[in-house]
Amino acid sequence: MKQSTVTSIICTLCVLSTVIISFITYMDIDNSFSFGFILGYVVFIIVVSFYWIIKLISNIKKVRWFELRKRLLKFVGLFISFSAAIYIFNYMF
Repeated sequence: MKQSTVTSIICTLCVLSTVIISFITYMDIDNSFSFGFILGYVVFIIVVSFYWIIKLISNIKKVRWFELRKRLLKFVGLFISFSAAIYIFNYMF
């Protein structure tokens, strides 16, 4: 699937911001800039989540019902398989 420039920029900003936030929390930096950056990061994540939801809904409208049903069944099957594997491994170890 072709990825748009806007989506690429958003993903890059998200990864870079996450690295910076991890550095701020790991080094325990406490000043007004770090607080503002963390607040901006939370707002950015909320806005990006809404963007991805809108993008998801617009892409679902383009997919035919048969293809959507096939993808949903595959997702549910993989979800159940991975969940069962996690429970089995937790029980064993």
